[in-house]
Amino acid sequence: MKISILSYDLSHNCLGRAHVLAKALQRLYDVEIIGPIFGDGIWEPVAGDFNYVSVPGGMYTFCLISQENA
Repeated sequence: MKISILSYDLSHNCLGRAHVLAKALQRLYDVEIIGPIFGDGIWEPVAGDFNYVSVPGGMYTFCLISQENA
């Protein structure tokens, strides 16, 4: 069975929380971590540990735009 863990950003330390969960699950499952990259690549301390899948993403600027129109 394959487990996909979603992370808010693969390029910052929030990836560390997904990484801890993935490490615990990898003993029994095939694990990948999925998320956008807002910085300069995969967060260096955990860069080679898993199959990271980058998806397109953007910051929440639409919230600011909608507030200006309110």
